[in-house]
Amino acid sequence: KVECCRLPGKGRVLVAQRRIEEGELIFQEPPLHVVWEEGGKAFAMLRAACDEFEEGDDEISWYWCALCSLTGEQLGMRGPMATKRFAWRQMGKEQQDLALLL
Repeated sequence: KVECCRLPGKGRVLVAQRRIEEGELIFQEPPLHVVWEEGGKAFAMLRAACDEFEEGDDEISWYWCALCSLTGEQLGMRGPMATKRFAWRQMGKEQQDLALLL
């Protein structure tokens, strides 16, 4: 139905290969990465820091997204128990590679 290509001045785009009817499902896939998580100790600590030094929820969403997009290796985690050191889910390398394409 669509082809991914690069257009001058536009970058990477999806181009329809045929007429697409209004309301027609083109493609569907699960989210690559979900980052907004109310609750939890790490999120509460980040919210407190943002409330003290920043204004609004925009900053916390960017900081939380950045933290959640790091791999365990980038966080210095080694071995099977390493995930216990952090209070948020880490991204796998393959998932991070896909996110970096966006």
